[in-house]
Amino acid sequence: MGAGNLVPLSMATAWSQVMLESLRCGLSGHKVNRRRVWNDGTHFRTNCDRCATPLIRDLKGWRPVEASDHAVEETTIA
Repeated sequence: MGAGNLVPLSMATAWSQVMLESLRCGLSGHKVNRRRVWNDGTHFRTNCDRCATPLIRDLKGWRPVEASDHAVEETTIA
């Protein structure tokens, strides 16, 4: 195995951290970053504090953003 095939330890550690946090969010739900919530004119939005997944708030609470949410956003802006 050549030296060009090795991944730096810091990258491997960061990647494993992201994977663990993503798994944690999949099991227990996302952690809403309440310090960075913004209103796009229609919905409140933020990102998960652990895995950075974009989140949107609807009547039932916070959930990951879906493709249909972007379609609503584009028609609202136009």
